[in-house]
Amino acid sequence: GLTDWSPISGKARMTGVLVRLLGGTGAVVGAVLIGAALCVAITLAADMMTDLRTGHLVGAQPRRQQVLELLVVGIGPLVSMLVVLLIAEANRQSFGVPFGPETPTSAPQAQALQAVITGVQGGEMPYALYGFGALLGALLGLSTFSGLGVLVGLSMYLPFAAIATYGVGCVVNMLVARWKGRVWAEDWGVPFAAGLIVGESLLAMIVNMVVLATG
Repeated sequence: GLTDWSPISGKARMTGVLVRLLGGTGAVVGAVLIGAALCVAITLAADMMTDLRTGHLVGAQPRRQQVLELLVVGIGPLVSMLVVLLIAEANRQSFGVPFGPETPTSAPQAQALQAVITGVQGGEMPYALYGFGALLGALLGLSTFSGLGVLVGLSMYLPFAAIATYGVGCVVNMLVARWKGRVWAEDWGVPFAAGLIVGESLLAMIVNMVVLATG
């Protein structure tokens, strides 16, 4: 089975919607906290299944694998929640709000969810538009290109800078794969890309810690 596939983004967004609906408009930080923890937990679940499958292929003992996985599985969600709290507090000190368009963490997906929640609470939901979008997304999903509906939807509300950056990364990956081969691009390009993501994340954490420390 596809044990390394999981609908992380959709589940996190639905969790955020439920938390905001239950907690009101002031539960922004709580919604982001739970959403972040859920994302990491789902990722770890998929990773654990992959680890167990790989261990079975190489002859590892499942009991030892499971014991080790259970001992460390709680670290990821805990760290993610602490990072969210750190960012929220730094934004609150610098901008007066934990998250939002006026902060570096504008979170366009969260803004889209906020529009949905506001519509539900105010009774002014454009159900026809949501229904038409869902129908069109389903039709695009039936095409030969898997995930086309999601890609079109993301490109319609994410900032152009983010979409353009994705495009640049895809072009670079294609050029490197053509120049050095697909295997080389995966063996060297994927770790390099992961390093870029981790490096920027660590820098953001350091900056937020400095902001909190200096007041």
